[in-house]
Amino acid sequence: MMKLKDILKENVLDQAADGLFNKIQPSIKSLKGVRKELFVLDHGSEQGAFNLKLIYAKRPNLDHVYDITASGMGGDIDDPGELNITVQYRPTEIQGELNGLEAEMHEVIRHEMEHIGQQSFDDMFVVAHEPNEDYDTYENYLTQADETPAYVQGLVTRAVHKKITFDQALEEWHTENIANFETSGKEGRQKADWSRIKKVWVDWAKANKDKLKKHD
Repeated sequence: MMKLKDILKENVLDQAADGLFNKIQPSIKSLKGVRKELFVLDHGSEQGAFNLKLIYAKRPNLDHVYDITASGMGGDIDDPGELNITVQYRPTEIQGELNGLEAEMHEVIRHEMEHIGQQSFDDMFVVAHEPNEDYDTYENYLTQADETPAYVQGLVTRAVHKKITFDQALEEWHTENIANFETSGKEGRQKADWSRIKKVWVDWAKANKDKLKKHD
């Protein structure tokens, strides 16, 4: 068990995400996973907890050199949440892409830590959408009240890790995910409006500067 003390002292999860990234960084170089490990977060009188599970899987026919999927769910000591990360990779090419994998892993951890905080602590709770309502389009999903801070925090972490500007991190992310910007919604085939999504994210970042890592 790893205890990440007082990580929310300034309403940020940056220290927790950085600590977790530093702990699993050796696994990125070795491509060896973490079966299950309990992490505890102190936040005033509240205590959150989650189990980390990290898997690396060889996929010779993957479209990209590597692909990361992750999900984060909050909880407490009695009923810990989960942080599940799966990295699929092409074994013949991954060694040349480890720096990129590290940067994206750091970003993904910070993104999911935001969700864990939202679901673990009263003052971070976010009502994302009406109960039992699915996200109807990719654009609406990306601009939901719970996803906006998670994406912004992750992309700020990317910017700091790679020593680029926040705007550059945003545009990199858009380029990487351009194929997802046409998605099926309740009203049929719809294109996601990147300019609107970016504005929502930038506006949130401007309004929550005190919650972000220092970045360009």
